[in-house]
Amino acid sequence: MFDRLWAPHGLVRYGVAPADPRFRFFGNVNVGAPSPSILSAVPLPLPSLFQNNTHVVFATGCTEPTLAPSPYCTPALSLVHWYTQHPSRPPPPPLHDLSHVSIIGNGNVSLDIARMLLSSVSLLAKHDVPTFVLDVLARSRVKHVSIIARRGPLEGMLAATMMNAYALADTILSDWLLSAEVHSVPLEQAVFGGGRKVGFGLGDVDVEGEMVPNPDAHLTELPREVVEGLRDGEVVTYEDWNKVDVEEVRRGEEVGRERERMGWEEARAFLSGRR
Repeated sequence: MFDRLWAPHGLVRYGVAPADPRFRFFGNVNVGAPSPSILSAVPLPLPSLFQNNTHVVFATGCTEPTLAPSPYCTPALSLVHWYTQHPSRPPPPPLHDLSHVSIIGNGNVSLDIARMLLSSVSLLAKHDVPTFVLDVLARSRVKHVSIIARRGPLEGMLAATMMNAYALADTILSDWLLSAEVHSVPLEQAVFGGGRKVGFGLGDVDVEGEMVPNPDAHLTELPREVVEGLRDGEVVTYEDWNKVDVEEVRRGEEVGRERERMGWEEARAFLSGRR
């Protein structure tokens, strides 16, 4: 697996750790052209990727905000990237100038943003929320968050476990259903209707001509760009991540938190002293 982010586990970091010995993780590697938002990522051209693999799966998700930010609007992805210390480093929102925030959409992300904006800083400080995020939230004047969606909460794309985690979910449902008595339920008791369409695509990865994976590739070999990145300390292996994980937890214990997250520069400096 080649990941543009230096730390694994996607949404959990920014999962479940891979236990299969055949699985190899290489972080801080951007497939295709250089990443405009994560300049530290090592570019891996498609010809190099295809030369060393018999099969290639692109699983990119939404890697960049699709809405341009303005003084009155911030893409949800940018906000999440800000408070999870994503390597793209979006600027902090002007929460000190706001008392009311409206969120478009009623899925997992909107509930998580509402939780971050309305939770007390003392509560968030017990977890792995970065210090620079806590500083901004401590100055926030936000007192009210509105969640706006084209359908009701019962059709919202959010996990039952997410609803159980936030007491505000009952309030949202009760407001919508007026006098009805509403309670969140455990996942195994939840009943859902309807379906969800899942789309996929290559995003900004261009596949040209007859470029195809190499059916005779030596699977133990790595692309030249990745080998050079490993040599120069620019590519992170899963073993490297395990070292960072232990150190983040150790640092967190010293200050009474779950962990103390590192940014890329700090993690790279830490790993350089242990190679």
